[in-house]
Amino acid sequence: MAPAEADIRIWIHAVSSCGTHSSSVPVTGSTPLLIGRSNTAHLQIPWDPLVSRRHAAATPNDVSVLIQRLPEGRNPLHLGNLSVNRLELKVGDSGFRIGQTHIFLSDTPELSRRRRAGLR
Repeated sequence: MAPAEADIRIWIHAVSSCGTHSSSVPVTGSTPLLIGRSNTAHLQIPWDPLVSRRHAAATPNDVSVLIQRLPEGRNPLHLGNLSVNRLELKVGDSGFRIGQTHIFLSDTPELSRRRRAGLR
């Protein structure tokens, strides 16, 4: 049985740099979520050619989500000006980028107007 929306405490969002595309999924349990262009990914980012079909995994724990680039991920994860293969995110952090897509956590399924426009 799927958890009720009120029971979900963390959402992972992807927004294109121009703000015209977005995708969101709830983070539940401890099962890793696949991030990529594939239609089998949990967080699907089909609009960005710099995102691989199977680019990264997001593994939730009690207070954060561990993001790891998969071997198939052609391009790095960008945290500010750094290129990384692994990072830890919490709700309220500014997030990271893959290609031209900004990915971040929030405590709501809704994207604010600023986030939808690709602003931090």
